[in-house]
Amino acid sequence: MPLFKYKARTSAGDTVQGTIETPDQFTASNKLRGQRLIVLEITLAKKNLLDELKKYNPFKPSITARDLVLFSRQLSTLVSAGIPIVQGLTILSEQIENPAFKKVVNNISDNIKAGISIAEAMKKEPDAFSELYVAMIRAGEVGGILDVILERLSAYLEAADELKGKVKGALMYPSIVAFIAACITIFLLTVVIPTFQTIFANFGADLPLPTKILIALSNFLKQYIIFLIAGVIAAAVAVVKFY
Repeated sequence: MPLFKYKARTSAGDTVQGTIETPDQFTASNKLRGQRLIVLEITLAKKNLLDELKKYNPFKPSITARDLVLFSRQLSTLVSAGIPIVQGLTILSEQIENPAFKKVVNNISDNIKAGISIAEAMKKEPDAFSELYVAMIRAGEVGGILDVILERLSAYLEAADELKGKVKGALMYPSIVAFIAACITIFLLTVVIPTFQTIFANFGADLPLPTKILIALSNFLKQYIIFLIAGVIAAAVAVVKFY
């Protein structure tokens, strides 16, 4: 959720500054006015890279396209059957196995109970629902065809996920080939080349420029091999997380 930095004046005339986390700037202004503050300035706070890295957890369960497809299709069925939206969300929440998505659905249900629309409740969960999804839900609410919109969204998400899977499948083979080639290259530079470097040093001959560059690259890789291994591990975790 976006973080906004604000400057405001209290009823006593004092100037205060701080940050507030809300879906948008309009909501932030309303919350500050609800605290009896006169908003003087409000801007989107710059993200701190270190803070973002601290929040990132590669082992945290993610919300998949499959989760959204099942959610949309099942909610469409419940809505078309005349079941109230909050009751429908409660039923779905009990069936959802993904803890991250279960929390999102419970948050949506709580926000709807608090009096906001379904679209606005989903807008507060940007990690789960895209702007397109929220806009379609809003159109379905206004037009009274929420069940139809949910069914169309499930079909769209399913088709998009299938296409994404085909693209990933097509990229799998060249990715494996590139990975193996990189491993072989690193092995040659860190194990084989140093052996020849010792032989060349014993000869005492002046080496050609390409050979000098190769030896320099080998020395560089040996010096920073720990960082290289860490990068490979991070890449592997990223592939497992997002593939």
